[in-house]
Amino acid sequence: MVSISKLSFHKIGLDMMLSVNEKSFPKLVLESSRPVLVYFWAPWCGLCRLIQPTLLSWQNDCQGAIQLVGVNADNNFKLANSFRLRSLPTLILFDQGVPVHRLEEIHSREELQQTLRLIVKNQIRFFSFPCGNEVYTESFFCKIVLEVLLNKHFTIL
Repeated sequence: MVSISKLSFHKIGLDMMLSVNEKSFPKLVLESSRPVLVYFWAPWCGLCRLIQPTLLSWQNDCQGAIQLVGVNADNNFKLANSFRLRSLPTLILFDQGVPVHRLEEIHSREELQQTLRLIVKNQIRFFSFPCGNEVYTESFFCKIVLEVLLNKHFTIL
């Protein structure tokens, strides 16, 4: 069990983001009762620093509906490797412990803002259903629409 006294926060300017590590990840992300957006970053990553204020602003706009947590990929190599990160930053949205969306290759702050707005507006659904031997999220069927609207790479897990 992770207690509040053991939680750490990543300070960004005057704002803070909950930092998750390999030990706290199962409790704070996989066992969370609400959706969690996991932000994989590294101190040397310029784009990571560039999008952090956007993520923090989004977190405030969510008003607790979706939790934002940060994972320093350099300090949590096993955790980062378990999700086969290809680039930083990488954002993975979890719902009921299941990764439902993955966002890599962020090309601009505007692109990120648009994607985050879609998540908040619940245009990206978190429900999953079986289909043969596969399990698809409802968002799988929104993928083409999102790619057209956002003109970007959006990978569904």
